[in-house]
Amino acid sequence: MNSSSSPRRRLFSHDSASTSNKLLVVAAIICSIAYNYKLANEALAETQLREKLTYRPPSGQMTRGGREVSLADSIHEIFSFSRKQLKSGRFNTNGDNEMDATRSHLRNVSTSRRHPRRVTLVPLTSRKLARLKLDSIPPDAPIITQRWHDLNALDYLGGHEDECEPMYKWQLEGFPSCNAFHEINMKELRLINSGGSRTAFEVKSPLEGREKKYVFKTIKWSRADRMNPQLVDEQRKDSLVMMKTANDFIPPVWGYCSVAVLMDFMPEGSMHDYSARLAGGSPLSPVDRLRIAVHISSAVADLHTIDHSPIPSFFHNDIDGHQFLYKSDTDGKGRFMLNDFNYARPILRNKETKKQCRRDTFGMAVWKGRSLEELQDEMKGDLKPMEPDRVDVWMMGNPMYYILTDLYTWEEPKTLTWQQSAEKLLSGKRSPYPNHIVRSKDPAHIAMMEGIDMCWTHKWQERPSARQVADHLMNALRNITGKEEPDVRIVLPERDPNQRSTESDYNDHND
Repeated sequence: MNSSSSPRRRLFSHDSASTSNKLLVVAAIICSIAYNYKLANEALAETQLREKLTYRPPSGQMTRGGREVSLADSIHEIFSFSRKQLKSGRFNTNGDNEMDATRSHLRNVSTSRRHPRRVTLVPLTSRKLARLKLDSIPPDAPIITQRWHDLNALDYLGGHEDECEPMYKWQLEGFPSCNAFHEINMKELRLINSGGSRTAFEVKSPLEGREKKYVFKTIKWSRADRMNPQLVDEQRKDSLVMMKTANDFIPPVWGYCSVAVLMDFMPEGSMHDYSARLAGGSPLSPVDRLRIAVHISSAVADLHTIDHSPIPSFFHNDIDGHQFLYKSDTDGKGRFMLNDFNYARPILRNKETKKQCRRDTFGMAVWKGRSLEELQDEMKGDLKPMEPDRVDVWMMGNPMYYILTDLYTWEEPKTLTWQQSAEKLLSGKRSPYPNHIVRSKDPAHIAMMEGIDMCWTHKWQERPSARQVADHLMNALRNITGKEEPDVRIVLPERDPNQRSTESDYNDHND
């Protein structure tokens, strides 16, 4: 047969345009086959995923009283595969929860119980062996409802449903900025410190047109199983106070969501860091110590008179050196700023008389640094209702004493327990000043002792307000410097490289 008459030869013997059209047809057929193959694989993967989401363990493996495995538990199993498997699209279905060094697992899973359901996955890569439990959600884990996201401040005021009510509408307000929080790259968080209830991380975020360092604070992971609407309300108060009072002595807030807050980066540490750093003798001059006393008293006074309210509208309820962080300016000088308002409480008013409502309980653990009235209630149980801002005034005398003396209260001549110190306080005695302070003729030392004595006035009815104490100290600073508007900032000495942990130093003398 002539080769030119064969079918194959005739197929490619037409003109170039016809040949090109036929090549395009062949290419389209190949692409269609490949695309259908891809869709088939994706459908298979989706089927596998659906099977896992609806997985029910065999008899004997169910938990929580025989209930089905939750969505979050299934998510744990699905995503407990190695990175290699993740890239290849192959699930690990051998049922082995033991992970080797190359695997990645979830540190946290958060699921909403309402439709549409939202699942939050927080990955954690580890080179250590990790054993995962199929049912890792605590049996008493709270069920998040829409009510959590509604304003619920009235639930935690105490007494508002009887004779008292909020003084101002803003005391109940909250302004979360969750959308901005979701834009934060959580992989770049760096641990700074962890306190009694919250953990602080350093984070970089592009706010105000440029990238800056901020502090991301949220509740400790060990407390996550106790998540409840009250914790959400505590963060609401913390953010609300900073938003309403941002000034020279209270830092601004850059946003909050649920139990997390974004605030200024203050790497110099707290006032307790300062105390431990300078133990054995401080290079700060007496007038600089007086300036720090102005920081303390002015911050509390600003809190009590938010929006220049005529009577105190909020009280801190947890004043101590830990709550004062040092913030430096570009010229190296700075000031201590009051923060941690999550235990703060709005002050209520009587519905009929419109006068300030009093309190006879403050909901805080008793220790040496609490107010005289709380110690009295713990020791004798006879506390009468009092104006709540006066407990702040008493407690702010403690860090002023630390700064003046380089000692904690009741540290010398020997450290006393809170019960021993309470007995002395109730009898009218106070933590003694060192001899060099008592004998000092320096006007700054004298002014600070006067300010501390004002804070520690025995009867709360006679105890001055925080503003009166702040004004007294500020007037003394004006007289010493000869300036009507003196610079209240200080320069802290460099940190001692051998400094012990502040918490260890603190716990040596406080209980």
